[in-house]
Amino acid sequence: ALPISTQVKPLIWIESVIEKFSHSRVEIMIKAKGQFKKQSVANNVEIFVPVPSDADSPKFKTSVGSAKYLPEKNMVVWTVKSFPGGKEYLMRAHFCLPN
Repeated sequence: ALPISTQVKPLIWIESVIEKFSHSRVEIMIKAKGQFKKQSVANNVEIFVPVPSDADSPKFKTSVGSAKYLPEKNMVVWTVKSFPGGKEYLMRAHFCLPN
């Protein structure tokens, strides 16, 4: 069999920027972009973001949807009910870290 070399484009492209400030807090910025046809909509999208196990006091800002901290899984889940193709959304999470 011949190897298939076609690149599969993810339906939703995720970019993340993680900034640590003086060991006491961490800020995570997630950018999500729908890479499918503008006429299409992805429903009930969940984006899981791993966070440090010692993170606490979460604060979230989302351009759409809602974010929730799951401390038992060391992650944030960002839920977007309706994600149209071609759209780009942002989520910022801010955590305190113990000194």
